Amino acid sequence: MGQFYHHRLHLPLSWWERRSLFSKWNYVNIFSDVIITAGTVYKILLEFDVVLDASAARILLGTALLFQSAVILRYLNYFRQVNALTRTLALAFPELVKFILCGAVLFFAFSLCGWVVLGQFHPKFTTINDSVETLFSLLNGDDIYNTYIQLEPQVDLAAYIYSRAFLYIFLALFIYGVLNLFTSLVISAYEISQNKDTAIGNEVRRFVFSGPLTPRGVALRDITSTSKYVDPAVILNKAQRKRKNSSDDDE
Repeated sequence: MGQFYHHRLHLPLSWWERRSLFSKWNYVNIFSDVIITAGTVYKILLEFDVVLDASAARILLGTALLFQSAVILRYLNYFRQVNALTRTLALAFPELVKFILCGAVLFFAFSLCGWVVLGQFHPKFTTINDSVETLFSLLNGDDIYNTYIQLEPQVDLAAYIYSRAFLYIFLALFIYGVLNLFTSLVISAYEISQNKDTAIGNEVRRFVFSGPLTPRGVALRDITSTSKYVDPAVILNKAQRKRKNSSDDDE
């Protein structure tokens, strides 16, 4: 593929575009194989009393089984009617990662504030770990009422008033704002995945999925993102435009 682009189209082919030719499920398989091998070796050493802690072996083997079982989803990608989960997550993943990173910063800021201000008066905010776990539970709608009533105004009136404002702001911001935005990203990705004419992402995929360049003129179909056949003229025209632009820049 690199030679074709270099000699025929005079275009560089980046590593990121080459990467699309490799299945990401292979990386999952390799990772799970490494973990299950390490867990098996640890289990053998445990049988001979070389090591004494069995928790590491259980963690390694259990994690390997989790990934090996998840690989079954790979074969569902061949059936468009039942691969909605993998198609949606594949499209939504980049945006979800960026959204979660921004939300995590805000969430950690609330956790620190709750620990510093309410840690002395509220049993659920005594440590930073307790503060994080409490706010995460509240975020999922769990134990909200008990969190409110465990701080009485007789203990400290200022802390009581602050805790009410703190919890109201946190719940309103995260439940009505952050979670709804998170859900909207997933819904948008699902709607895009349902569109059969989704554009193909890069030059390699345009080449692979263009009908006349494949055997018998039948294009391969990437059912996880697109079923649109692309004319090779798209590639050639784009290559000509790039060469023309580069020549104009040289002049």
